[in-house]
Amino acid sequence: MKNILISGYYGMNNTGDDALLAVTSWGGKRFLKADKIIVTAVQVPLFNGSHFIYPAFLKKKHFIGENRLRLYYHAFKAQNIILGGGSVLHSSNSMKGIIDLLKLSGKGPHVALGVSIGPFRDLKAEKVCSSLLKRLSFVGLRDQSSFEIAKQIAPCVQIEKTFDLAVLLPKSLGYSIEQIKSDITRRGIGLALCNYERYIGGDTNREKVCKQKVLQVLSKLYPEEIDEIVLIDFNGHPFYGDHELHSEIAERLKSRFYVKHLFYNSDPIVVLKWIASLRCLIAMRLHAAVFGYMTQTPTIMLPYHVKCLAWASEIKMPLELILCRDSFEVDELIMRIREIIAGRASSPSLPLKVAETLAMRNWIWEGSSYREDDQAAIF
Repeated sequence: MKNILISGYYGMNNTGDDALLAVTSWGGKRFLKADKIIVTAVQVPLFNGSHFIYPAFLKKKHFIGENRLRLYYHAFKAQNIILGGGSVLHSSNSMKGIIDLLKLSGKGPHVALGVSIGPFRDLKAEKVCSSLLKRLSFVGLRDQSSFEIAKQIAPCVQIEKTFDLAVLLPKSLGYSIEQIKSDITRRGIGLALCNYERYIGGDTNREKVCKQKVLQVLSKLYPEEIDEIVLIDFNGHPFYGDHELHSEIAERLKSRFYVKHLFYNSDPIVVLKWIASLRCLIAMRLHAAVFGYMTQTPTIMLPYHVKCLAWASEIKMPLELILCRDSFEVDELIMRIREIIAGRASSPSLPLKVAETLAMRNWIWEGSSYREDDQAAIF
């Protein structure tokens, strides 16, 4: 039996990570011929095909350190380790932990697919990242900045510029974008916001200012021009998630607008359909913007992290649709929303088919069973 361990930030009620896990596990089964996939999580989100994915950790531990021992055991039993998507290569401690897993596991190949690198969280992180990359047979980077960093710190490693794995989500779960968008009437403005500063121990006043400005924007619009407001929780974590923020916004606006608050759903296809049903999306969450791109939902980004800007650059998003979270003007956001509602806004210039082809490059490396006819069958 061939076991694969997928290492990342999974099972934490985050739709973006759920999408990345769905695609990574699909590729592990199809191209690495895995019989069993273990994932670094205490729970596996429920989506089509998740029945062959097993969590490495227990929710209720019998003794201190049990989950660490379980992780080492699964690494020892794994023939391959995949780092699948997300900004996972940034801190010394997390990367040292991955190196420990690679030392324990089989001969591989071990790979990083659709990942980004940085910003490094401490001074030692760049050196540790270099050591980690040198232990991998293949590294697929989802943005140009990460690619340039990787080539500089690990020039001898097989490194390729690929794409975010999430654009393969429908294909990996047996859907097409046309199916996702079928029989849908677009209505309303969607919001996928987040409180990032509390997660990093930053200045939470920046969160408050952004929230107040978004509320000012929405309160200056007319109910008849936007139909409804749809708040989508991309992260369902009880503290770091989006529920508290979105609930407060819903409470403030419900007397003026018809407001829907959609809670975290463990099936990313359901969330993709939510995004596809919108006339306009205001996205702070990275993978909300990714879902907007996939469904051709006009999207305005309020980036909270450099990885959001990197994504916007990759899809060649119009600059006027990228507004600084900390300094955007209320009137400017209102103008962009009304341009979208009137059908006058520009769209990202990178075709989705090209993005999907680039994402498939994550599976083209020595040791994978990828064949040229695979791409024809998938697309």
